[in-house]
Amino acid sequence: MADSEAPHVRGFLFADLRGYTQFVETHGDSAASQLLSAYRSLVRAAVAEFSGAEIRTEGDGFYVVFPSASSAIRCALAILAQAAASQAAAGGPLPVGIGIHAGETADSAEGFVGSAVNIAARVCALAGPGELLITETVHALVRTSLPLSTESRGRRHLKGIRQPILLLAVRPSGAAPRSRSRRLRSFATLILERRPVVAAFAALVGVAIVATVVLAIGLLTNTNAEPDAGRLPVASGSGKPTPSASEDSAFPNAAERALLARMDPGIARQCERADTRDYPRFQLGGGTVVTAALRAGLHCSLGGSQPDFVFLWSFVPRQDLSHANARFFQRVAVVGAQVGDCATDEKAYMDWSFGLLAGKLLCVASPTGASIEWTFDGEDVLATAERDDGDRAALYQWWLATGRVILH
Repeated sequence: MADSEAPHVRGFLFADLRGYTQFVETHGDSAASQLLSAYRSLVRAAVAEFSGAEIRTEGDGFYVVFPSASSAIRCALAILAQAAASQAAAGGPLPVGIGIHAGETADSAEGFVGSAVNIAARVCALAGPGELLITETVHALVRTSLPLSTESRGRRHLKGIRQPILLLAVRPSGAAPRSRSRRLRSFATLILERRPVVAAFAALVGVAIVATVVLAIGLLTNTNAEPDAGRLPVASGSGKPTPSASEDSAFPNAAERALLARMDPGIARQCERADTRDYPRFQLGGGTVVTAALRAGLHCSLGGSQPDFVFLWSFVPRQDLSHANARFFQRVAVVGAQVGDCATDEKAYMDWSFGLLAGKLLCVASPTGASIEWTFDGEDVLATAERDDGDRAALYQWWLATGRVILH
């Protein structure tokens, strides 16, 4: 084979704006045109700097090929750095999401053709605003020449690809892990806030107090728990979960598939196994913290006009206790919520029903974030969602349209 015909591994980068369609609807064509122009100029300047070739641009989507995986990553980091520093038409940074894969392809009249291109496009679709996702293939290619700070996103099933692929989020140098920055106000963290829990509990109805006391006994004994391949065991003291064999299994396992099968495919495609640091925790008397036994936990990165993330927790069932309800009421106590209406109140909890579905809903809003948590009657399942921008009204509208029917 001649050298000119030798296979060559290239880096394939896909980038697009998160929430662009919604932006057009909200801000109009003129503002959208300004946003798109600023975005395209920014991307094209970076592509030229790192010797990329723009193969195709459709609307807000870019498809670019690079001579190497490392040059694709350098370009992506430059794009995200400039996007983060920009002020778009809506008064904030450009919400760019980028995905990169590397591999060999065949040349055709339409450009490069092959699985590597398809995978890169699928990876981009999973990237949130300001996020760069790469595959394990890319990481292996650049690990010695381009040291990266990465965070695992787990193995994901990509549309049209038989085997799940491990994805990693690349953080700019000095950036904090997403689970410690983007999720600082998550429910799992807030439950550990040091505040007078006893005083808060006194304001609850009797059933909430009873549920929490029973929970403490149930979690520590756990004698009636049903065995399950997806179960995550209870840990006490520091709250750090004991590792389980299922955590190292390919995603999704049986319990995770059961949850994903009940979700809208568009949301299910954006879900992964939840990080152990985000597992629901319960604070007991004396400051003891325990982590609940779970059948499955999902973390779904949405973004755009939707919540920044959604968690779904399926607890190991017990005949004498709903862990979801106990967790819900302890959360109510911690934030000091009162019975109210989430349509108008910034901090309230309420019963909800929609058709055959019903449960309990808690909403909490502040200038730094808006969160909701809800249960489903008859199921030991708990869901949480959060918007980092604090837009309580938008989060509640999403819940009305999607959240309350996220499981079917």
